[in-house]
Amino acid sequence: MKNLNQYLKFESIFRIIVAVFAGESMLGLLISIVQENIFGGISFNESPVFDLIFGGIGTFLCAFVSGVAAYLIVDKKTIIPNLIMSILITIESVNLILFSNSKDPFWFDTLAALSLLVGIWLGVLIYNKKYLNIVFRVNQ
Repeated sequence: MKNLNQYLKFESIFRIIVAVFAGESMLGLLISIVQENIFGGISFNESPVFDLIFGGIGTFLCAFVSGVAAYLIVDKKTIIPNLIMSILITIESVNLILFSNSKDPFWFDTLAALSLLVGIWLGVLIYNKKYLNIVFRVNQ
């Protein structure tokens, strides 16, 4: 029985690591496709309003898909990968906002980071009806 428990712990930790890696990789790839390939780069000062709106929606959808993918890799048993992804996005965004020579306004970069965080968690909430019942107090 001890070996089975150790195996299950290892499998759970391995799934979490894979989910974080896959979720972050998918997020980076999808965002690159949306922002760079489809819209030719998104910048508050240089992009037309159409690109800002639909590029922002596309970026949000990338986070949504990545959040659901990470959640499914761990077989809907834990939200730890989504939490780790959120921490990584926060660290990256703070680094970008404070230490990068971004020409975009502070509020624009902040909203972009927040849309990623909301997308990751909304993906989990919508996919998992248990959380939806808690959020919206729906009784079954």
